[in-house]
Amino acid sequence: MSMLSVVGQVIEIIQHKVTDTANEVSILADTPLRDVWLMLDSVQIVELIVQLEVQYGISLPDELLGNVDNIEYTVAILADVIEKETSEQLT
Repeated sequence: MSMLSVVGQVIEIIQHKVTDTANEVSILADTPLRDVWLMLDSVQIVELIVQLEVQYGISLPDELLGNVDNIEYTVAILADVIEKETSEQLT
C-alpha cells in the first residue's frame, strides 16, 4: 500500500465526515489534525478514529490521538502512522 494512496484515502474519509457537518472544507495532506478535530464534535471524532482503525485493521496509538492539540500532527502524519501500523500487522 503506497503512502500516497493512504493519504488520499484518509483525506477522503475525513472530507466525508467533515462535509456532513460543515460547508465545503478543503482537507489536504498538510491540514493539521487539530483543525479537523475542531470541525467535528466528540462523537464524530470517535467515529472517525474507529472507522480508520476498522478499515485498516489497526489500533491507532494513544499518543497520536491524545496530543493532537499540543503537537502539529497533520493528515499526512496520520496516514504515515496508519501505513506503519498496517505494515507491522503484516509482519
